[in-house]
Amino acid sequence: QAKEQELDQKYKAFQTNLQDELETLKRAKSDLLQQVDQLTTELEGLRGANQESSGLRDTVSGLEQKLQHQLEEFQKEKQTMSDELEGLQTQLDEMEDINTRLEAAAEQSSNQRDEVQAQVSGLEEREADLLQ
Repeated sequence: QAKEQELDQKYKAFQTNLQDELETLKRAKSDLLQQVDQLTTELEGLRGANQESSGLRDTVSGLEQKLQHQLEEFQKEKQTMSDELEGLQTQLDEMEDINTRLEAAAEQSSNQRDEVQAQVSGLEEREADLLQ
C-alpha cells in the first residue's frame, strides 16, 4: 500500500515535471520563432535600403548569414525538442502502463486479503463451535 502510494506520488511528480518541461520547450520554441520573425523583418528593411547604399550590402549579407545560421540552429533545436518530447511521451506511456499494473496488483492483493480474512473468520467460527 505504501509502495503503491510512493509510486503514485512519483508518477504525479513525473507528470508535473513533464508538463513543466513541455512548457519550457514551448516557450523556447516561441522565443526562437520571434527571433526569426524579428531578423526576417530586419532583413527585409535592410534589403530596401540596400538599393540606396552599396555599403549596406555587406550588412545585409551578414544578416542573411546570421538568419541562415539561426534558422539552422532553430531546426536543430526543433529536432532536439521533438526527440525529447517523444522520449518523454514514451516515458509517460510506460509510467501509465506501470500504474495500470500496480492498480491491478493492488486490486488482486485486496481480493486475496479479503479471502484470507474470510477464511480466518470461518476458522474462528469452527474453533468456537468446537469449544462449545
